[in-house]
Amino acid sequence: MQGLKGSVRSGCAALLVAVAAGCSSRVTNLTPSGLPREESGLYHFETEWETTQRSVGLRASDIRAYVVIDEQMHPMQRVQKMTNRWEADIVLPKGKSPIYYFYKWDYGTAGWGHANPNSRRSQPYRLEVLDPAK
Repeated sequence: MQGLKGSVRSGCAALLVAVAAGCSSRVTNLTPSGLPREESGLYHFETEWETTQRSVGLRASDIRAYVVIDEQMHPMQRVQKMTNRWEADIVLPKGKSPIYYFYKWDYGTAGWGHANPNSRRSQPYRLEVLDPAK
């Protein structure tokens, strides 16, 4: 009987690990931490989101990505020919540095006859806007 309990525990532990591993994701910030100040105030943000959540019904067509700066959500577009990268060119306030931001993805997962709303958020990042050397 003791062997059966150990087998059940091992089986439950393996199932838990498999479920946890089945929904892993990784965010990569492709925006440098420092950029020279642009006269136009326009700055390029880019990120990559790798996820295995497709196995539980992630609807890739429903993914909407944003860069969030000062609580304002700026929509991002998918990088052409890529399924997991997004970019946006955003005008930042002149003279403001550093800029704190994070990335956010809204998406739906398959439910019973409907999509379940969900979201993922990156860690916060810092962009230093550098004045040219004089």
